[in-house]
Amino acid sequence: MLKPSKPSGSPSTPSEITDNIVVPPSPAPSVVGKSADTYGFTPEEVAALEAASAQPDPPAAAVAPAIAQVQQAVPGLGGVSIEALTMFANIIGSAIAGSMQKMGPKRYKKAFTAEYDPKTWAQPDQTKALKLNRPCFQNGCWMNPNSMNNAEIRALNSITHSGRYLNRLVEVSVRQNGSEDEVHLTYNSKTPDQRIMLKGEARNLAELLQKIVETQTEERAELDAIAEYQRVERMKVAQFRAQRSAEKVEQLSA
Repeated sequence: MLKPSKPSGSPSTPSEITDNIVVPPSPAPSVVGKSADTYGFTPEEVAALEAASAQPDPPAAAVAPAIAQVQQAVPGLGGVSIEALTMFANIIGSAIAGSMQKMGPKRYKKAFTAEYDPKTWAQPDQTKALKLNRPCFQNGCWMNPNSMNNAEIRALNSITHSGRYLNRLVEVSVRQNGSEDEVHLTYNSKTPDQRIMLKGEARNLAELLQKIVETQTEERAELDAIAEYQRVERMKVAQFRAQRSAEKVEQLSA
């Protein structure tokens, strides 16, 4: 770094100019990409220093043309020794090389295909991701579990039977395909009015599936209550018939 020069008009001797040169500690700040006023250099000085620092540790014979350029471009540096300018150019060159090495491309660790674990916004941790217990389709399109969160997968696994839900806007069909079941969700969403009506019932897929599961839970509870009532009625009919049969046997025996 150069100290501020004397005001114009004041004489400068080579010894004074040499005394004004201060060798900064290593590593020195880089002048690449900086303006001329950042470190007190003029554009001609910056160009000359960059030309002089082309090699990390150049010999005196190699830097002689660069030193001559500096002495010609900057008035008053004719008395500065070549050794001082060479030392300063080496410091600037080392700083530029260090900054270029830090700004190089980032190298990523190589991994085998078996070590690669795909992560999505819905499944940030594959070790905690749930799995679909059967194929599911949405308007004829296969539902990829990697793009679904655990709440949606849990709701799809909880669907037990077919029916129409959400004011009959969504149809759920549980179909037998060979040895496994498939769940098909069908709803109309072609026109803006249809999408608005569906949005009024559920804001997203997770809420839609959760409402279907809750409705199916209530339906199963009603079916269980009906089945229990029918069982009790069948028991009553069986007891009544058994009682009538016993009475007829007593009458015949009398």
